[in-house]
Amino acid sequence: MSFWKKMPYWLRGGVIGGGISLVSTFLTSFCEYIIMVPGYTGLGFECLPFAIPWIPFWSFKNIISLSVIEYTIAGTAVWFVFGSLVGSIIKFIKLRNSK
Repeated sequence: MSFWKKMPYWLRGGVIGGGISLVSTFLTSFCEYIIMVPGYTGLGFECLPFAIPWIPFWSFKNIISLSVIEYTIAGTAVWFVFGSLVGSIIKFIKLRNSK
């Protein structure tokens, strides 16, 4: 736990953001292959909660055309950067409030 406390806030946020996106990818894939609906292929409504971090990317045609691995890497990188920004903002707020 001391390793986590020594990490800068931006890195903590990035690890959390990237980790959530990776877990979401694996749970969505797992759900898609475990829950079989006869005559239907693809992601059903029962798997949609696991795909919530990926929904914002569905509107970009260039990202949708990527393979699964490239899509996962690109999405994880975006969520890592987003988490890093949130971590930086939290650090900025904590520094400002401590003065």
